[in-house]
Amino acid sequence: MMVVRLRACCAGDGRVAKSCVPAEGIVTLMGSTIEWEQNNRMRFRADTTRLPIAMIVLCAVSVVVLGPVIVPMAGGLWSGRDAFEIRSMRVLGVTVGVAVMIGFLATMLAWFPACVMAGGRGRWSGLLLVPVLMPPYLAYSGYGLVRDPSWMVGDMLTRLAVSGHAWVTIGVGRGLAIVGLAMWAWPIAALMLRPSLVRVGAAVDDAMRLEAGGLRRAREKLRMHAAGVAGATGAVSLVMLGSALPLHLAQVETLAIDLWRRLSEAASVDWDKIWVGAWPLFGAALVGGAAIALWVGMQHRDHREDDPTPARVSRVAKVLAVVVWGASVLVPLGLFAASIRHWSSIGRFWMLSGEAVGHGAIVAAIDAGAAVLIGGAMACAIGTGRGVWARRWVIAVLSVWIVAALVPGVLIGSALARVGVGHGIAGDVLVVIGHLVRFGCVAALAGCVVGWSEPRDRRDLRWLDGAAGVRGWWLASLPWQLPVLIGAAAVVGLMGFHEIEATMMVQSPGRGNLAQQILGYLHFSRLEELSAAAAWLIGGGLVLSGVASVAIWGSRRGI
Repeated sequence: MMVVRLRACCAGDGRVAKSCVPAEGIVTLMGSTIEWEQNNRMRFRADTTRLPIAMIVLCAVSVVVLGPVIVPMAGGLWSGRDAFEIRSMRVLGVTVGVAVMIGFLATMLAWFPACVMAGGRGRWSGLLLVPVLMPPYLAYSGYGLVRDPSWMVGDMLTRLAVSGHAWVTIGVGRGLAIVGLAMWAWPIAALMLRPSLVRVGAAVDDAMRLEAGGLRRAREKLRMHAAGVAGATGAVSLVMLGSALPLHLAQVETLAIDLWRRLSEAASVDWDKIWVGAWPLFGAALVGGAAIALWVGMQHRDHREDDPTPARVSRVAKVLAVVVWGASVLVPLGLFAASIRHWSSIGRFWMLSGEAVGHGAIVAAIDAGAAVLIGGAMACAIGTGRGVWARRWVIAVLSVWIVAALVPGVLIGSALARVGVGHGIAGDVLVVIGHLVRFGCVAALAGCVVGWSEPRDRRDLRWLDGAAGVRGWWLASLPWQLPVLIGAAAVVGLMGFHEIEATMMVQSPGRGNLAQQILGYLHFSRLEELSAAAAWLIGGGLVLSGVASVAIWGSRRGI
């Protein structure tokens, strides 16, 4: 063991001079341990006796946000543990089957957009992420407008229902809910597929073009990307297990919808047994959240600058990616606009919902501000932490955020409602906490990605230069990480603005409750009001989500 001084041993290019260290061994520098190999490469080994301040802040933020949900939920599950049972195998089977079906369909839709994201380095590739930032009911309710009797398809369905074939109308609605959710969720699948497509690169793709026919090439691609396809399908399926609104409108009896109905009918003192009945969803969230967090950590275990050359994206793939994107966003928006019979409804929307929109925008801005803190704390914890235990701690915290996001929104809202009743907490505070519990994982994931994507050489030089603490991270790393963190925060704000399930459980009814108004339009088929609201909310959200997506994608540094 030998102690060396930084300025005495650093070469002009930032490397440590060979004369300062042995050919192989260990030295101590600036309070950190450095291992030297025979090729004079450097690897930090953390001083695990000291917990970084950023890690403490990250844990504190996580406890403040997630605690109001975890504590009452854990207490309720323990109190109602005697009611542990499988309520209905049929409902459980439908829940899993529908979720897997949506996951597989979303993965199929995501293939060509994922190819564009993996092969293109352009700033506009981020626009492919826009559909998931829209309301989950966008595609379902947009395409559902054609079921109105004023449309040819709707007139045909009405005649079938009158003639005793109502099952056709019901089947169309349920199929539309499944397809609509797949159109909303395929960007999640595309993000899961992208690493697999990037790893293959252009060299393998060119070799296959020379030596294999079209069918064999497709079969080999499927084999090479089988893990990515399975992961994408599984991730979307986990999200869909807790999805309630479109399936609720289509009368698909899933476990999440059954829970929503029972929670609405029962008094809050009886919610414990209902929470226990959700144990399959809690179990899936725990396993899935841990698996996704470990997967994210593995993708950024050792960030490299020499990634494979991106595979070439064919013109057909680009066209099909645009078609999928347009069918998911532009076509439903166009159907909403075409369904407005009186253009005065556009202005009347602000008379009826202006107060609710303003209130929702304020809540969304608070969501975004808190999300910047969450993402920044995660990135700072990674940037100032060293060693395997620091990494494991970050992955553990990330897994908690993902698990919370996978829990159905009605369960999150009911837990917060119980806290609010017992402690007199204002509804708006509970709404913000509910949004952060449901979507804070987006900011946490963004913080992890930018933190782990810092090139190892740059991080090592920062540590050698004494910028190992929070101040060093603030000055050296935050400037290029901030655009991604702000973009992710905007995503959290948009998702919170469109959130309905948890908001309905904690916010008081009235003109200031946008979620209640939109749910009423959807329930009672008030198509004129729904179309006008969608034209404003989705059109404006499309612009904001596009800016956020472009900021995230265009500002990434080796992500």
